[in-house]
Amino acid sequence: MSVANTVEQPAPCTAEATGEYSIAIMKEKLNSPNDDVCGFRHQVTCLGDGTCTLDTDKTDCRYEDGKVILEYFVNLTPGVWTPAERELLIVLKDTVQFWSCSNLLSTGTGMQQMVTANTVEQPAPCTAEATGEYSIAIMKEKLNSPNDDVCGFRHQVTCLGDGTCTLDTDKTVCRYEDGKVILEYFVNLTPGVWTPAERHLLIVLKDTIQFWSCSNLLSTGTGMQQIVVANTVEQPAPCTAEATGEYSIAIMKEKLNSPNDDVCGFRHQVTCLGDGTCTLDTDKTDCRYEDGKVILEYFVNLTPGVWTPAERELLIVLKDRIQFWSCSNLLSTGTGLQQMVVANTVEQPAPCTAEATGEYSIAIMKEKLNSPNDDVCGFRHQVTCLGDGTCTLDTDKTDCRYEDGKVILEYFVNLTPGVWTPAERHLLIVLKDRIQFWSCSNDYNKR
Repeated sequence: MSVANTVEQPAPCTAEATGEYSIAIMKEKLNSPNDDVCGFRHQVTCLGDGTCTLDTDKTDCRYEDGKVILEYFVNLTPGVWTPAERELLIVLKDTVQFWSCSNLLSTGTGMQQMVTANTVEQPAPCTAEATGEYSIAIMKEKLNSPNDDVCGFRHQVTCLGDGTCTLDTDKTVCRYEDGKVILEYFVNLTPGVWTPAERHLLIVLKDTIQFWSCSNLLSTGTGMQQIVVANTVEQPAPCTAEATGEYSIAIMKEKLNSPNDDVCGFRHQVTCLGDGTCTLDTDKTDCRYEDGKVILEYFVNLTPGVWTPAERELLIVLKDRIQFWSCSNLLSTGTGLQQMVVANTVEQPAPCTAEATGEYSIAIMKEKLNSPNDDVCGFRHQVTCLGDGTCTLDTDKTDCRYEDGKVILEYFVNLTPGVWTPAERHLLIVLKDRIQFWSCSNDYNKR
């Protein structure tokens, strides 16, 4: 749907949109199972006749090229045999309405923008380069605080102050865009209201949200190490999407998080991990490649917390370079990928693109790649260790994507048993030949 987007009137589903046309509220309306006017259920054929269910977690609402795009995903019950049958079920009967809805508005969102300089010497709050109390992790902690006497959303969001809403802390956003620090909050109204005007009165800010000179202890910390490394086709840099074996993102994280490797990992160099005054949050460990550098980022929970950024910095500082090579531990997982040049057109979308349907959609492609019994298709025919039984396929991690004119099929395996060297692992996880995903023996249309 073509919609103008202006500073005075942001289009629905843009980051600037607030109230009933914010992304969060738009999704709520589109997913509604009982709104008398709004939502996919009124226009998607199979939702109307009960032959499918809406996958609400996947609903998407975005603004691109002057258009509001509303995207729905359904599970057919039962499935059908052909794409043509499916098309008849998932086709829209008319325009999906998202205005003049009948239901209560039960959630709300808002934001504060603050102009702040961002320099190499003094990174702005909420940037990837910011550390200490202005890092993204610590900023979110302060904004979400239920008991800080100075800082946080609770002091300035009207409904949080009078108890007519609760803060959805998981959705809190802290980012830096176009020279501004943006603090975004999401609340659940208790009870809901009927009109955007009523909601606005509840979620409006009373004053500037403070995130400095806070009263609470600092209980978490983060830091990073950057290493200049060349990245080539012949030798992909560690932590790139192209890296395989011991330098793939998955294995790099395993080494960095290791609690017992004698050589590798954060525990040897992060001061507080060495003296036991913090614990490593392994779920947040990050390994990425940017601007010619391998970046290793760690997140810790301080036990106990400290009062000042200076105290925290002494605890989370690195003693020396973090090692991720010549590790002592067994290698128990592996990953690899196949890339295939395929044209992508409007008339014939490439496999693994968002536009692909039928047997080349992402969902069906993953099903074929993970198949344990297809006589032709799937990783099991070409990944060496899957063929000889020395590994198992981690089907949850299988990836199928389209980048730079190529279909990329990525697999992850668990080695049984593990091996000591990258060379040994490479021999186990290497591909014997091209992975096939066409002319399969199994019928995937009925799934």
